[in-house]
Amino acid sequence: MDGVAFGVYTEFFTHAHSICYYLQNEAWQEKSEDTIQRLTLHSESVAQQLEISNQIAQEMMQVQNATLQSQEEILKNGNVLKKTLQDSSDSLKEVFQEMKQSTSEQQLIFAEIFNRVTYMHQFVVGESNTLYSFLYNLMACITVFLLTSTPRTAGARLVLFVLIAINFYLERIICNSVLENTKPSYEQTKNC
Repeated sequence: MDGVAFGVYTEFFTHAHSICYYLQNEAWQEKSEDTIQRLTLHSESVAQQLEISNQIAQEMMQVQNATLQSQEEILKNGNVLKKTLQDSSDSLKEVFQEMKQSTSEQQLIFAEIFNRVTYMHQFVVGESNTLYSFLYNLMACITVFLLTSTPRTAGARLVLFVLIAINFYLERIICNSVLENTKPSYEQTKNC
């Protein structure tokens, strides 16, 4: 295989592999976003159910207050009964307030988990791509060294090494720019 064909083959292989890797990354990103979207919807559903329960509890408190006033008129010992019902309604308010706070904390935990998973994904993708690129270019250097070990082809060695180095450098720049432009989309799904 002559040098031009080898160079074309090397570039085609590198670009084809990079495109495949990018498409796999995009599929994983969409799957992650879908999972986070579903988690967000379930969290919102739970929050809505808690709000409905809170409204029902408030209505129950209003009914209890009306009952309390009726009982004060009927019974002489209404003050003791009123205090008991008031304490129970206050504790009910506290319980629902704690449930509301728990839901808010869960939403924050989901956001933190998503950010950590995104960071880990970017780290793994970046490191695996760097390792693959390094090994591929190392094999290319070894191949160039073996192919240019004869005196007849020794003059092309430096040029081929420079081309491999340029290829490696450009690949790192492209990979870093793609990974830097990838931003977590939890905030987007949360605000929707």
